[in-house]
Amino acid sequence: MKRMIAILALFFGFCSANANAEVCLPVEGLRFEKVGHDKLLIIRQGQNFGILEISGSGIPDNFTLRFFTATICDNAPNNEFQISGKVERVQRISAFK
Repeated sequence: MKRMIAILALFFGFCSANANAEVCLPVEGLRFEKVGHDKLLIIRQGQNFGILEISGSGIPDNFTLRFFTATICDNAPNNEFQISGKVERVQRISAFK
């Protein structure tokens, strides 16, 4: 019984640690479409990959993107990029399952 409790505690600890894990994507080959005030649909190789959510003032309807590094992450330091000339930060990247 103690062994089962220890295994379950380890499993749930692992799951909660991975829930907050950093997500990084290589920028090359990605496309983005606005799907909400602060959300971009991430498209990779013609397939919907996930959602990139920014923490900022929102995304204009006609936007341009500029990335400062080869990857974009939902955790510093690679979480900053430009949307139409304004520096924004990634709040979260959620990949579809």
